Amino acid sequence: MEYTGMNEEQERVQRESRENGGMGTPGRYLGSVRKQCSRLGFALIIIIAFSYISSFAWKQLVALMAASGSSAGQEAVHFLTDRGAVIALSSLCGYLVSLPLAARFLKPFPEEKSLKMKMRAGKFLMLLVLAMGLGYIGSFAGNLINMLISAATGKSLFEMNPVNQMLNMLSWPNILMITVMAPLVEEWIFRKMLLNRVRFLGEQRAIVFTALLFGLMHGNISQTIFATIIGLVLGYAAVKTGRIVHCILIHMIVNSYSVLASLLTKWTGEGSSLSVYAGYGLLTLFGLSVFVFMIAAVVILILKWNKAVYRKGSVPDGIGGGALYRAVYLNPGMILMYLYCIWETLQYIL
Repeated sequence: MEYTGMNEEQERVQRESRENGGMGTPGRYLGSVRKQCSRLGFALIIIIAFSYISSFAWKQLVALMAASGSSAGQEAVHFLTDRGAVIALSSLCGYLVSLPLAARFLKPFPEEKSLKMKMRAGKFLMLLVLAMGLGYIGSFAGNLINMLISAATGKSLFEMNPVNQMLNMLSWPNILMITVMAPLVEEWIFRKMLLNRVRFLGEQRAIVFTALLFGLMHGNISQTIFATIIGLVLGYAAVKTGRIVHCILIHMIVNSYSVLASLLTKWTGEGSSLSVYAGYGLLTLFGLSVFVFMIAAVVILILKWNKAVYRKGSVPDGIGGGALYRAVYLNPGMILMYLYCIWETLQYIL
């Protein structure tokens, strides 16, 4: 797949538009970047806040149903709690409220879009292997860090990763949330709403910025490393095609693979003797496939790393990298995001 991105005329118009908008000098330009990236951080805080509010509201609803004493209420409580549906339903309600608000909050900063390109099947397969393989390498690294923290604090390894708890109570609402809803919503947030608003920094910077936010939003060490690495691959797919459909599909497959492993483990532990042997056989194949993904991903990365081409963006000459990074990463909205992520991570490791 060849990628042309924006043509020179489009880039010139965007650059002049920024300069004419009061960003002609380095100081004003950096101030505008700081303001825009700070808004991105605050937009994520809006999404987080309404997710918590929605979760709290659903818990109160369940409590009211339980207190009602009616048979219908008890059945509803059983469905919402024992089957984990409350997580999916509260997340859905939180997204329905927070995403329009976040988009409205970011409206002063229009999205910059590149030309839409098609992706060949071979290219898609390569990116999928990269996401799976590098993601699992990151997951192992995160688990190793968790093991060291567990040895020092006595915290259970199982409790240090909330995904373990979610996968341990799989029901069809949770499965739909993990494999369908989460990829759709998260890709729209990170690979469209956010990435398109920092494309002017250059494609590499935009990919790294959104991947870091994607990882940090998960709020625990294992997933932060895992999601950041996958976010780099998904960001690359987004800037090279101008679409998020491929990102969504890769994200769905990655999440579905984890769900499949959990279902196999549960089936193996609860089934008959025959299903136990079959389950162990399938889990062995699953483990081998993970190993193959990791090796293939490393090989692809070595062979393709230097062949990737990125658009530089419209950062004016004379602005140092340090000053630009401070404007992007050290602003009120981003600092608030860091504080939330640190607090959330500490909940799982202490």
